[in-house]
Amino acid sequence: MDGIIYRGDFTASALVTQVDGIAVSVDYVLNGEDAQDDGIFGAAADINIGELLGTDFSAGVSVADRYNFEKGNDFAVTVYGGIDLIEVAVEYAYTKDEAHSLYAGVGLNLIENLGIGLYTGADDVTDYENTYYVGTDLSYTCSNITFGLGLEYAEAAAGFNIVPYVSVAW
Repeated sequence: MDGIIYRGDFTASALVTQVDGIAVSVDYVLNGEDAQDDGIFGAAADINIGELLGTDFSAGVSVADRYNFEKGNDFAVTVYGGIDLIEVAVEYAYTKDEAHSLYAGVGLNLIENLGIGLYTGADDVTDYENTYYVGTDLSYTCSNITFGLGLEYAEAAAGFNIVPYVSVAW
């Protein structure tokens, strides 16, 4: 499920998918990226029309809400779709800082277990020139472990970020 992503000292989440095509999740982040964050609690829901109908494509909408105990609420809506080889997503978020965030991304699955992502967006579309970013992500999945490397240019940081990651699912 897409939505607002937070990083912190400790992150826990739970995902429930009792019905194919409908998912609900909750999450908690302790000591977020901003030193003033005591904690963030979130909930999200996803409805995938393509999966509900049993088709070979996905098309759906996700809604996510994150409550920061110190600063307030973030809300995001994502519309997505795709087939086996390509996926697209567009997300709008309204943040606790009253910013209007926008994200658009494309995921390519051309080789089995290898993912390539391209994305762009702005942390606040009302100040696009100073808050835009563009990036790419390359990942490889073996069993339930995904190894990845992201490269992003962010105007607000006036430079590049390189982010390696490992994700385990069970």
